[in-house]
Amino acid sequence: MSKNTRLYFYFANKLIMSGTAKEFIEMGVFVHDDSNNGTPKEEDVLLQLGDRFTLTDFPAEGNTMIVRVIEMKAGNNFDDGDFIKYYLEEYKSK
Repeated sequence: MSKNTRLYFYFANKLIMSGTAKEFIEMGVFVHDDSNNGTPKEEDVLLQLGDRFTLTDFPAEGNTMIVRVIEMKAGNNFDDGDFIKYYLEEYKSK
């Protein structure tokens, strides 16, 4: 995945954040939990189905939620280039 790939994140079918892969790397958004042994690699920001990560200040400022990727869609928009849409749900350990 190129660092210019546009990423879109949806929760409850509502867009909650978007930007380039590079922007998310720089913000440190990809803080993986045990599904990735807690060691994300900068060049490996591509999330897979079932991957979990922590969203801070979501759904409200001061809150933290662990979310899981439940669906992905990838494609190419000729105006904006490659994109990946991630659909998330709250992760609750059993």
